[in-house]
Amino acid sequence: MQISVGSWLIIDAALDNAIAVALQSDGDDAMVAHARALRERGWAAGEAHAQHDEGPVGWPPRSASLDIEATAADLDFLRAQVDAAIEVTEGLLDDDRLHPQARAEQELSRALAERTREELAAVARA
Repeated sequence: MQISVGSWLIIDAALDNAIAVALQSDGDDAMVAHARALRERGWAAGEAHAQHDEGPVGWPPRSASLDIEATAADLDFLRAQVDAAIEVTEGLLDDDRLHPQARAEQELSRALAERTREELAAVARA
């Protein structure tokens, strides 16, 4: 699949969170292995990219495109993880006690994740 670095960074964070939750709750070992394998493919694609180290924390620029091997099942899994991240963010935004700065950060997080979800949907349709 071809996906922007910016979207991949959102996906990578969602996978990292899913792994952490699964490990803390004695979760599904197969899911953890799948998420780790996908993260490693993304890291390898970033490392091999001609613009490596020209973007955030060693990645190519956010607008650059990564070529990451992914099956239809992988895409479904990635979309589910991004959807779960959006759901968590929306839960945080539902809290009236959320500090205004934290609210702004969570709203940005949700917007970036929604854009990532749209990009993944476009990849799946291609």
